[in-house]
Amino acid sequence: MKKSLFFTVAVVATMAQAEAPRRLITISGNVSETVCALGYCDHIVATDSSSLYPEKLTKLPQVGYSRALNAEGLISQKADLILTTLNAGPHGILEKVKATGIKIQTVDGGITVDAAKSRITALGDILGKKAEAAKVLKDLDQDLQSLQNRRMEIKAPLKVMFIYARGARIQQVSGEKTAAATMIELAGGKNAFTGFTEYKSLTPEATVAAAPDVILMTSDGITSVGGRDNVWKLPGLSMTPAFLKKRLVVMEDLYLLGMGPRLGKAALQLMDELYPRKES
Repeated sequence: MKKSLFFTVAVVATMAQAEAPRRLITISGNVSETVCALGYCDHIVATDSSSLYPEKLTKLPQVGYSRALNAEGLISQKADLILTTLNAGPHGILEKVKATGIKIQTVDGGITVDAAKSRITALGDILGKKAEAAKVLKDLDQDLQSLQNRRMEIKAPLKVMFIYARGARIQQVSGEKTAAATMIELAGGKNAFTGFTEYKSLTPEATVAAAPDVILMTSDGITSVGGRDNVWKLPGLSMTPAFLKKRLVVMEDLYLLGMGPRLGKAALQLMDELYPRKES
């Protein structure tokens, strides 16, 4: 009886191992990062252009941007499974890939904490990494609890304006229902702009009226405008409280906005930047 039971367990384990995907394509930075956090990074054979963390992913073949994928690039990698979000596309490209027999599974691509948790859980289920997903979620919840505890100590929340910049032509500010707004709120700040969702163009009038205490940007955004000093030359910024105190916070793009498994730590770092702790 014991031998029979051992044989059955061994067969089931072997079958499960055989069914586990060996060659993955991950599309979307938060999907790729989560797969790696679950201990499955070595099975990724290609990614999209937003998959920048861990750094070793940047050395893999790329299949385009998540919303502008290349069918030939996807098919040529001979993956067992493509993991992506509902935001990926174009739809026709993905249907063409599916027609070749390559399996595609999508997870929540949302930019909220709940969406990030859903992503972690779903990917853990898909990859047979439920225990690892539970550990990642536990660490995230601990960070979120720390954030909540520290937010209770903030008596005067700072007004934070996030600027998305890509050179001289693209300079936008974040409204509601953006990853930037979520991170600002988690870190105990107030998003400088409300009353609209997504992003709007940066204008001097709106900037002055918003009167931000702090400017928040990504490292790529800073580079695109020519460095930190040039930030204060953007429309209206020289007439803000942020300019008077030169309050500029810069964080790496995916870390700040990716809403991946590191989002709690990123929010804690942002909180430290907004409300520096006094040395005892």
